[in-house]
Amino acid sequence: YNDMVEKIGDDVLSRDLSISFGVIANDIERDKTFLKWVRKVRTNPRVEFSLHGYYHTEEEFGELDHDEAKYYLEKGKEQMMKYLGVMPVTFIPPYNVYSEGTEQALVDSGFKIISAGENDIEYTENLAYLGYGARTYGYDGAGYIPSEVTLENCKQSLDITGVCVIMVHPQDYLEPATFGTRTRNIDEERYSDFQKLLGGLEELNATSKTYKDLLQCS
Repeated sequence: YNDMVEKIGDDVLSRDLSISFGVIANDIERDKTFLKWVRKVRTNPRVEFSLHGYYHTEEEFGELDHDEAKYYLEKGKEQMMKYLGVMPVTFIPPYNVYSEGTEQALVDSGFKIISAGENDIEYTENLAYLGYGARTYGYDGAGYIPSEVTLENCKQSLDITGVCVIMVHPQDYLEPATFGTRTRNIDEERYSDFQKLLGGLEELNATSKTYKDLLQCS
């Protein structure tokens, strides 16, 4: 999804909005196109790269004990530091599922934020829980969510918690793959709707930040 990742990133940044990209760490060194683009944007203060699992298998961190989770968290962190040149502080578990062992492993591996679960907002001594308050597609069967619904959900999240995380996947804005090819063209109608969403976000009485921007040292 490199073309779509770059397009979304460029359009978000052109509006002075912020974005956190979830990175699947396994074999990231093979994705030369993505790594080249990362080098151009990684110093932009409006950009964050978060760890989004190691293999991104279904419920990858759902049943792991502390040591197993710590192994994959540190492996993923090492991959991102080596090939992206960034140190992740935010973890986005695949399928938004994680075990109790993963929570302590995150702390022990130096992570500060976990983003999983709808409206899961909580701040503890060691971790900030910043789940999504709005999304552009529901993989639970809801399907594509129009921008006006996403924006309204975001407003409600801001009113209730003071924070709105919007979950976006690049494939949300691609047409279905044609038979016999992995190539997927941009869905122009949906992407136009995404640009409407960005316009609506600009008008909110809110400040756009990455996850890591919410960290404060004391």
